[in-house]
This record gives sequence, structure tokens and C-alpha cells, in this order.
Amino acid sequence: MVIHENDLVVATHGRSFWILDDLTLLYQVLEIKPDEPIFLFKPAKTVRFRGWYREKVVNAGQTLPVGVIVNYYLKEKLKKDEGAKLDFLDAEGNTIRTFSQKPAKKGEPV
Repeated sequence: MVIHENDLVVATHGRSFWILDDLTLLYQVLEIKPDEPIFLFKPAKTVRFRGWYREKVVNAGQTLPVGVIVNYYLKEKLKKDEGAKLDFLDAEGNTIRTFSQKPAKKGEPV
């Protein structure tokens, strides 16, 4: 077993190996306070990059989506009429973009 570039790699002396991508969440899970209703995990460093795409290979793993992956923990399940909303702000506190489980307009990302 070895940690390589924030991934856990496990291999046998035979022909098998297994990779758990991005240990970022595991490093932060102990920071969750039991009395807090929500915890926002700090995202991994992300570079704006549009990669190249290959044909789908049968045994290949899944490619991560383009952009920042944001993870959060909710202490309690949201009620049906509620929805999570996440605002991205610039350095001055102005909203750049908002994501919601219930989009305000048809066709907006959730």
C-alpha cells in the first residue's frame, strides 16, 4: 500500500491493483463537529483544464467531471420542500454562481 499524489494505491504481488482516488475527504472527516448542522469539505486543488477525450474503453475507470468537486455533509436529511443551495463568491463577497437542488429557472444546473 502506498499513498501517491493523494490517492491510495493497493497492489498484490500478482496481477491485481486497486486505486482509491482523492483522499481529501478522509483527511477532513475528523474535522466534522457533532453539533454543527452542516460541514463543507475544502475542495482539492483544481486546475482549469479541458482535457482530451478518448474512445470508451471497456475496462477503464470513470473520468472525473470537469471543474471543482464540492462535497458537504448534512447532519439531518432535508425535508421534501427544502433544498440545499450553494453560492460561489469572489474575493469581495459577490455571488459568482449559485447551485441549488431546486433550480429557479428551467434548464439551470442543479
